Amino acid sequence: MKKNSITILLLCIALLITGCGINAEKAPAAKADFPCKIYICGELHHMDIFWDKELELWDNFYKMGARHLFLELSYATVVGLNEFMKSDTDGISESSEFYELSHYFTFDKEANYFYFTIKEKYPETIFHSIDIAHDYEYLSADYKNILERNGKADTEDYQILCENIEQGRIVAELDASGDEASGWNYREEYMFQNFVREYEAIKGEFVMAIVGGAHANENITTAAFGGHGDNGRGEDTLITRIKSKYDSVIGKFAIWNDPVSTEKMTVAGKEYDAVYYGSLASTVDFLFPSARIAKIDAWWLKNAYEDFSSKPTNYYLSFDQYRLPMEIKANEVYVLDITYQNGETERKYYLSSGKIADGSLCINPFDLE
Repeated sequence: MKKNSITILLLCIALLITGCGINAEKAPAAKADFPCKIYICGELHHMDIFWDKELELWDNFYKMGARHLFLELSYATVVGLNEFMKSDTDGISESSEFYELSHYFTFDKEANYFYFTIKEKYPETIFHSIDIAHDYEYLSADYKNILERNGKADTEDYQILCENIEQGRIVAELDASGDEASGWNYREEYMFQNFVREYEAIKGEFVMAIVGGAHANENITTAAFGGHGDNGRGEDTLITRIKSKYDSVIGKFAIWNDPVSTEKMTVAGKEYDAVYYGSLASTVDFLFPSARIAKIDAWWLKNAYEDFSSKPTNYYLSFDQYRLPMEIKANEVYVLDITYQNGETERKYYLSSGKIADGSLCINPFDLE
């Protein structure tokens, strides 16, 4: 099973301690009529374009009275985030029993502006944990020791932490044993259990949840990202389980751009309708590690798949390997104009044949000749 490395986890949970004062935007106390009770955001982790959209959404919901933000993080991590929110400093207060665990958090304003923005602009936000404890051997274990040392082993906080640690241990051991499929299925179920626990505890308050895109995809099962199990089919994803229990209160967003325009494009001597989805700035190595990308302009080439489906492709790109401004669909052709940071440009062509990896459809590059 692919799990976040310690480095990525720390980036995900990072707090900021640069010298910036708090200039809070106070929201009205009254609760507005929300469009739903649970709003689920599927993202690709650690990407600014997702964080920007999520902050935009949270700004709107917060001003309507929302306060509960559910995150794909361990219970101990979220305790640290909430301690950060309560602190009068830009870190965790020295008076907090969590203070001695501050070294687990990466303090990088530029890379982790999401959390600092939440604290600065939306200070009454309460974070909730719905993930397993991937950090069960270090951060969560150390927090458990602190609670025991301070005589809090009989608290609800301690009980939830221990359950979270056990979840992380079980999934990690399944992974280590080579049973990745069961590990993914267990994790999805644990995430659902944790979601229900947190949601029921706030008695119907509006919730915005931020999770990885695969967990928010109701059109796949865990088989798409390795959780096929003995039945070969996989289990329901998190959003499918949530919809099953709270069907009438689910909303979600997609990060993708709406079409900008439709134009004619001639490819291999034939004219097609090409739907332009705009430009997406990127700093990700794309295909060529030595050539950094400045931006990508993207088109969907309508009714072109049959004309190019027999083109040989040598490899594929999963969702983690490309950054596009539109949702990829099966049996379609996409055209990308790639502008590199050195000013060079290149047009490339891709097929989406329906292959799934890492929870999303893949695209396969092909040559016209």
